[in-house]
Amino acid sequence: MGIALKDLTGLTFGFLYVMERAESRRRKTYWLCKCSCGIEKAVRSELLLNGSAKSCGCAKSRLLRTKMEKHYNLANRRFGQLWVIWRMGSKKQGTGTGAVWECKCDCGALVTVSARALREGKKNCGKCTGVTA
Repeated sequence: MGIALKDLTGLTFGFLYVMERAESRRRKTYWLCKCSCGIEKAVRSELLLNGSAKSCGCAKSRLLRTKMEKHYNLANRRFGQLWVIWRMGSKKQGTGTGAVWECKCDCGALVTVSARALREGKKNCGKCTGVTA
């Protein structure tokens, strides 16, 4: 007498949508799941039910990328007289590539400044005399 198998078809676990029962291996029941990123993967029942499996593996990289973006986000921060407005993109600098930000100086000037320059002490647009407008 075996344990009754719960049908998981049509259920969603994190980013995984269960499409159908997959081939069982080593007395373990697997389900064919489709991740929100489009990848199909067979996942064991108990991993879905206990919350261990939430994606095909893409969620880990998404989470890491989001944490890195938050860590390096300079928007709405002040560096001396410079107020960072938004990221303009990236620019090749020396041996690597760095973020470039548009900033508004207290004198009213808009300047594009690298993240490195902001972190290393650039405090104004370079055009003003330090007097606030």
